[in-house]
Amino acid sequence: MKSIYKFTLLAMLLYFTVLTAYAQRGYTAFTYNIAIPAGETSDYIRNQTSWRGAGVEIGRYIFSDKFSIGIGANWNVFNNVIRGESVQLADTFTLSGVQFRYINALPVYVTGKYYFGNSDNKLVPYAGLGIGTAFVRNDNNIGQIQFYRKGWQFAIYPEIGLKFKAFRRAELLLSGRYNKGFATGKVPDLSYATINLGITYSY
Repeated sequence: MKSIYKFTLLAMLLYFTVLTAYAQRGYTAFTYNIAIPAGETSDYIRNQTSWRGAGVEIGRYIFSDKFSIGIGANWNVFNNVIRGESVQLADTFTLSGVQFRYINALPVYVTGKYYFGNSDNKLVPYAGLGIGTAFVRNDNNIGQIQFYRKGWQFAIYPEIGLKFKAFRRAELLLSGRYNKGFATGKVPDLSYATINLGITYSY
């Protein structure tokens, strides 16, 4: 766990170093995120898409607006009602009832993006990568009994997207990400894809 914090701190230090040396202009982006679970996340939440999600990112363009570096945070809540299944708590004890399952995912990333074409174009595609850490909490409520697991884990995402210049300083944003958090002793793998709709304001 300490290695996660050290890596995140080092990445943020690198971000501010590069920002000071090469930054040209900045941006702030806000997104609404739709999340589709995969892997162990899908198994736990039973493929239920999350319609509750949001993201924010601040950063700087460098090297004539072809690249950007930034810091971003996202939040998604998955939930589903599971009926007709039991939870085995011990070798001789099984609990039955309606299960209300939740996953709260809050990743925090250092981001890097490369923009194709000319920044003056109306439509600019890009590819990006985020590396950081994610806080995850898995809840399972059965009647008045609550079980949960929570913790931090190393996280990464690749991203592809499009920016459409709508106003002089504002661009509409559409992107897709695959978010991956790696299991620790406290929380399992976190895997989900997001469709992100939003706006980027440059300054």
